[in-house]
Amino acid sequence: ATRDDASRKADKSLIAPLLPITPEDRLLQRSSDVRKDYRAFERTRVQHTPIVDEDDHPATIENPMLVGDSNGLGQNVFGGVILSQMYVTAQRAIEQHLGFEPGCPTGSDTFVCVRQDRMDFLQPAKIGESLRSKAVITKTFTTSIEVQVECEAREAAGTPARLVATTYFVFVQLDGDNRPTAAKPWTPATPRQLERERSAVIRRRLREDEATTFGNSI
Repeated sequence: ATRDDASRKADKSLIAPLLPITPEDRLLQRSSDVRKDYRAFERTRVQHTPIVDEDDHPATIENPMLVGDSNGLGQNVFGGVILSQMYVTAQRAIEQHLGFEPGCPTGSDTFVCVRQDRMDFLQPAKIGESLRSKAVITKTFTTSIEVQVECEAREAAGTPARLVATTYFVFVQLDGDNRPTAAKPWTPATPRQLERERSAVIRRRLREDEATTFGNSI
């Protein structure tokens, strides 16, 4: 093991166990255990499928990271800046799917974000780098649409990109009275898209199980 590995193990050993006191504490702790089990499950059984196929025609946004995007502690980009760009890119993927022009006011009124799953910050992005986010639809359900988003950072055009963050957003399509309505269907066509769809179905089942088990308990 490297010194970094040993340091990480030592750091983990310093975390004192959290002892639940009330029934609500025990419920919340159990819920966190479910989410932890899911993260371990997804890493081994349903591997994260990167967005690399040009056939996917992902929605993309790319912005240079300026001094104002810093987290205030150095040269790293503030996580909220990364998340904001990823969210807007997810919106753009929905607009693209529904046939609206990017940023169309009418388009953005037809869907709302109701859930975010698995926001993983994999490594820092640096001030001065270019941040490029890509979003694709993974699955359409009855009234909802799941979108997968990845964010890459690169020092300059032509240099290798580094994957810095991934997440999933769930949007619900609305009618004129702001009630959920049937989402425009999306059909996977490639093996990679089919794998994303299978993963999306598993995530939805886990969300439903969590809501059933914990939703009305606190």
